[in-house]
Amino acid sequence: MIQGSSLNKKVSHSSSSTHTTSSSTNSISSAHAVPSSASSSSINAASLSTQAIKATKQKSPLLEEPWQTLQDCAQKVSQKRSMPCLEYDLSSMSETRAGLFQHAYDSLLLFQDNGEDIVTLKDAFVALSCTMNLSGPNLKSYFSKEILELAAHDTELLNKQNKIANLLEPFHENLCRNDLDISKLLQFAVKRKAELMEAGQDNEMEGKITDIIECLCRFIASPEMRVEEPFSEAEVVDIWRSIFKILLRDTNVYIKSGETVVIAAKGVQEILNKEFGDHSTYGRKADMLFKSKSELCNFEFKAEGTPPSEMLIQNRKNIRLNRCILEHLRRLGVSRPRIVFADFQGFSGCVFLLQSFKDVYTSKCIDYLSVPRNATELKELLRDGDLIASLLAIMKHLLDSEQEGAAFFKLHLSQSHQI
Repeated sequence: MIQGSSLNKKVSHSSSSTHTTSSSTNSISSAHAVPSSASSSSINAASLSTQAIKATKQKSPLLEEPWQTLQDCAQKVSQKRSMPCLEYDLSSMSETRAGLFQHAYDSLLLFQDNGEDIVTLKDAFVALSCTMNLSGPNLKSYFSKEILELAAHDTELLNKQNKIANLLEPFHENLCRNDLDISKLLQFAVKRKAELMEAGQDNEMEGKITDIIECLCRFIASPEMRVEEPFSEAEVVDIWRSIFKILLRDTNVYIKSGETVVIAAKGVQEILNKEFGDHSTYGRKADMLFKSKSELCNFEFKAEGTPPSEMLIQNRKNIRLNRCILEHLRRLGVSRPRIVFADFQGFSGCVFLLQSFKDVYTSKCIDYLSVPRNATELKELLRDGDLIASLLAIMKHLLDSEQEGAAFFKLHLSQSHQI
């Protein structure tokens, strides 16, 4: 059991034994159970109705004991107040939840001893949200090797398309033939764009890729790139938003930047307030929120040259914010919601996958994105196509999530009188 405020008084739980959980501690996994063959196109209305009602009634572990008491302690510690003595038997929890609870408890004690390390406090809040940050520290101290390997293996990489090479080849040849002259490539892209528009193909894949190349050419050739001044957060957001808006053209997904997030689902606002330790009725600020019928994911941005510690704090915030969005999708009845989100520093960023794992969630970096800043980097992009392939994979994930979420959202509204 966890007792007092000593770091060496930890709960021992055998990794080889089978852990059973009560109905309350198993609420996440029951909502996420879905046959591997399920898809948004094959789920019938009856199963949607059952899942939507059942998922909405599930309680978040953040609102259960002993999580709620430890969450209250976390708020006191964050306000530089002393952490009270706790005593809890974690033997009834699964290994995953017991490990997260212990990790949160230890992180709070570490922060209390050294109040300067804000990242440690944020690690505690991530663990309290029942999320294993697979990119975080000290996981081996709390989870067995088998659990960590299984969690890492369960994290799927983005399914990138390999058929874009033929679309990029003419642009690559143009840039090489003209000695990396960006202005010549820009002219070529504009001409090709006009041809596609005339053929009514500007919203197809080739049209969007051509627009992205034009956007990158204009960015590289801009006066801002010719001076050695760091780009602000707003400037960084503007460039990435331009790229994503091209990809989302002619879809039902759109972007809201710099506005207040409202998670519009019953009970989720209470979880959000617990997550962030306030009582706001308006949600949290988001840098780049992808939406349709409901929120789909959030991307966070920092200016170039932001210190590593601030990037770590941003990542912990973004994990928790996206976990609330995932909770919203789960309550709508989405079978096994997954969220792809990203944290950017300047024009480079890490893409994460947030999803359910056993009776908790996991967050792991699965890809990297970087905007080319000169002709040489653009040449490499056009040669390997990695950035374009990653962007297309992210957009496919968003559109798939939007389609499934829209189906559940529509049914959820029609069945709301039963909940």
